[in-house]
Amino acid sequence: MAEADNKYANGKIYELVYKDKRYIGSTTMKLEHRYSCHKCDSSTMGSTCTSKVLFELANKDGGTVVINLLEDYPCESRKELEARERFHIEQCQDRVNKTIPGRSDAEWYQANRDRLIKYRHDNKEMFAKRDAEKHQAHRAERLVQMIEYRLANKDKISAQQAVKIKCECGVTHRRNDKARHERSRHHIDFKLRDTTPN
Repeated sequence: MAEADNKYANGKIYELVYKDKRYIGSTTMKLEHRYSCHKCDSSTMGSTCTSKVLFELANKDGGTVVINLLEDYPCESRKELEARERFHIEQCQDRVNKTIPGRSDAEWYQANRDRLIKYRHDNKEMFAKRDAEKHQAHRAERLVQMIEYRLANKDKISAQQAVKIKCECGVTHRRNDKARHERSRHHIDFKLRDTTPN
């Protein structure tokens, strides 16, 4: 790709700052234009741009959000530019960025694992109620699916259940009869003899 055609040759990493809060971003535009885009997004209803927080605080206090160039970063692709943006985001402790470019779902989960576990624990009743409602709502549907599966796979299920298993007590039984066998007098006596010290 020719230098003139590569817009990432104009790559920049910038920050929006208001008081002690910072938003880190990357762009190939002029900073003044990028600032205008953020300002416009912040006034749009339902905007999910996380820089919106800074503009809302500034409007409330009568202050101004400032844009600063962190570094010029000429590169070949968006991926390279976002990797550099991620580096700066991860170095910044007082950031308002919610998303980190290039971060996988697994990395996000590891970074938020403790918070998620705490949230789940603190809202146990809500989750239990939601799960019970969901279970009840789909009960008939699951029952139909189960019946259809059993009818379509009758021979396969029968073959799986008929597999012979030799128990540690010496009895051979069908896989399907394991629970019944473990309740049998013969098996219980064997287990008692096995665990009783000599």
